Amino acid sequence: MKNSSEITFSHEWIYKLENRGHWTLYWHQLNLILNKSGLSKDAKIIEIGVGSGLTSSYLRRKGYQVTTLDIDENKNPDIQANIIEDELPEADVYLAFEIFEHIPFESAKKVWKELAENKVDKLFFSIPHAHKTYFFAEYYLPKLGRKTIHIGRKRNYIHTKNHHWELGINHITTDSIKQIFSDIGYTIDHSYRYRNHHFFAASLS
Repeated sequence: MKNSSEITFSHEWIYKLENRGHWTLYWHQLNLILNKSGLSKDAKIIEIGVGSGLTSSYLRRKGYQVTTLDIDENKNPDIQANIIEDELPEADVYLAFEIFEHIPFESAKKVWKELAENKVDKLFFSIPHAHKTYFFAEYYLPKLGRKTIHIGRKRNYIHTKNHHWELGINHITTDSIKQIFSDIGYTIDHSYRYRNHHFFAASLS
């Protein structure tokens, strides 16, 4: 296995305390997986991108079978692999939060197609929006549930150095992502935005 120059990543951040906003993203990941999918504990799960290890550790503590996969050996994955060049392991479920923007868009499409061809039943993932936030607030109203106020503007460039693409740039939108997945045989069961991140849950049709 060799590291592809097409994949951009870093590991320095995993040794620091992440900010409160980043911790909230973990809740959204786990809520999507555990409360929106009816996921069986017998399912074989692959998580692409170890990150801090919080999501995989939490799922394992809940009795789920999770194998981690990452190109970066510094993150100590169960499997070190390059998702562009290496064969993807067989699994029922794949997790890929804030991963696909680290590879070129055309390469991401090839990975999604390979997952469909491998009959991966469910895919949970998130992608960042190219958006600058000026104000964000979250509140709860009885009977209406949780609401947010999000004020900002679209960026015309990619702010993060390790990203190849983001939603909102070069005609890549949530609708275009949904269409790509529909074309390869997936149904988007859940799709929503939290701050500058869009969360998706897809199942094989």
